[in-house]
Amino acid sequence: MDATGLTTLRGINGSLQWLATNSRVDLCAKVSLSASETSNPTIASLQKADKIIRLAQRDNALPIHIHAIPLDQLNFGVFSDVAWGVRPDGSSQGGYLVYASSHDLHVGKEALVGIMDWKSWKLSRKCRSSLSAESQAMADAIDTLNFIRLCIADCLHPKGIDLRQPDRILQLLPESCAITDCKSL
Repeated sequence: MDATGLTTLRGINGSLQWLATNSRVDLCAKVSLSASETSNPTIASLQKADKIIRLAQRDNALPIHIHAIPLDQLNFGVFSDVAWGVRPDGSSQGGYLVYASSHDLHVGKEALVGIMDWKSWKLSRKCRSSLSAESQAMADAIDTLNFIRLCIADCLHPKGIDLRQPDRILQLLPESCAITDCKSL
């Protein structure tokens, strides 16, 4: 691919990255993987990026709903998953989605779910096994989940929270759940 093609690919990926980060959770993994091809781009890389543009245009009206959840029922959770060794350099792609819901969801009942945050990214370390990759992604996902829980707890408690008292903070945080398809994890 020539310099013009590379510039075009980078421009497409940059525009799509903004879209995926701010409103299009459905595009995150595809855009991240497309961006990973800029170090060794081919015409096929540009064709894949063009396909993502068409997908974004086709589904341009996908909504993100924010549901009212009574504060005494508020729970949080995170879905985490990994695609092991799928990037061009052999590294893995991680992803998570943090949600808010009611207690009903965590006891197996139907409940509305509101998306709070999402991310799809190249894991920081290459992994020798899928369990290693799943663990690395889950650690990042739980870190984000706990940050959101701390922010909500700080908003809900007029005196704020004191990070020097971790046992007290744990009592103030809304309940949460981490979900993965990795049985070993």
